[in-house]
Amino acid sequence: VLGAIIATGDRFGGAHIVDVLRGTETEKITRARHQTLTVFGSGASRSKEEWRSIIRQLVAAGFLRLDIQGFGGLNLTEDGRALLGEEKSFRYRIDTVRPKADAKKNDQARIG
Repeated sequence: VLGAIIATGDRFGGAHIVDVLRGTETEKITRARHQTLTVFGSGASRSKEEWRSIIRQLVAAGFLRLDIQGFGGLNLTEDGRALLGEEKSFRYRIDTVRPKADAKKNDQARIG
């Protein structure tokens, strides 16, 4: 994630970074020529949801910041740069989200 943020110029949001990591050739990626980056597709083995969760956790832990004035782009903090240089460590939690079908079924059971 950190390498993809730097490679794309520290100005794109999480959805774009996830598309770069997963190797999704969107119009925005093609226009920015991000499909030519070495990080393009490097995270294809993880789902979009897993990448989004990792990004959220990196923001919450202070390794990334959301640049509100820069239209929501992600930037590395000083701690994020230290993490990239392996001077710090980060452990993330895998989200356990139940499928929507189960959620609807449980909601209906509570109502009835």
